[in-house]
Amino acid sequence: MTKGTPSRRLAANAGRNRSCFRERGPYKAGVDLWEVSPLRRVRWENGWTGDHFANRIGCNPGYLSCVENGKVPMSVFVKTRLRQLFPDKADALILAQEMWRSENGRIKLLEKAARLKRTEREKKLRELGQQVLETRGEQQQQVKE
Repeated sequence: MTKGTPSRRLAANAGRNRSCFRERGPYKAGVDLWEVSPLRRVRWENGWTGDHFANRIGCNPGYLSCVENGKVPMSVFVKTRLRQLFPDKADALILAQEMWRSENGRIKLLEKAARLKRTEREKKLRELGQQVLETRGEQQQQVKE
């Protein structure tokens, strides 16, 4: 294990991690890259892990994961660091990430609404089923009498 600062450890392991990530990463798994956020797509194209990309940006890896998954919007600090890291395509990347986040959020809300409707339907069906069973039970008691 390499001792020293985190940047030295990253520099010492950069070649190993990059080749290893390419072989067993999302490219080999057959992930459709259009279903992935633009920020994560750029990270994968450069062969960076989440920790490495978060260190390059200067933020927490957990926060970067939330941004990539569309759970939280990008902070001004992250936008500034992306402009420094990718001066030629940062604005397009930021815009694409925000559009992906809003579209992804809408889809998630629609799926949640569909799930709620489905559970409401199932609940009503259960109530109707109970009513049917109760009426059948009453009819059978009347027949016995």
